[in-house]
Amino acid sequence: MIFSNPGTLFGNLTLKALEKDDYVSSIRNKLLVEAFYLTGDIEKYGTGFIRIRKKLNELKTATCKISETGDFFRVELLDIRSGDLEGISKTPGKMPGKTLVQILKILSREPHLTIPEIAKKIQKSDSATQRAIRKLHEAGFIDRVGSAKAGYWKVLVSQSEIDGNK
Repeated sequence: MIFSNPGTLFGNLTLKALEKDDYVSSIRNKLLVEAFYLTGDIEKYGTGFIRIRKKLNELKTATCKISETGDFFRVELLDIRSGDLEGISKTPGKMPGKTLVQILKILSREPHLTIPEIAKKIQKSDSATQRAIRKLHEAGFIDRVGSAKAGYWKVLVSQSEIDGNK
């Protein structure tokens, strides 16, 4: 499911801050916010992304990907129960597509993880995880933003690309 909104993030809000749940929202239209609150459509102003990501992590069936494209702000709710990544993992005996999908899911939720932290989560060796990360990077599924220590992973694909030929 994809939600998009014309315009970029408002105020000083950045994608990096949203991904880390480290932000303070700014109100663009105070009357609209009040109307949504009074009708029960929002519970608490400025906590939506944090609460959505927390609930998705609890459910373990979906994640969200936040991006800005041109002058649009986009949120994708991604089903993480998908199968193989088409075209990446065709070599028998090598890293299975399921592991690559698992890494994409993890990086969508926790982009600041290191390779050893990812390896621990997927129960693979650091070197096997490094090879999988390299495959995902070379195939254009992920990119590294910033340095190895202070940077983060950016997932560059939509859910339909992750699903392949489901």
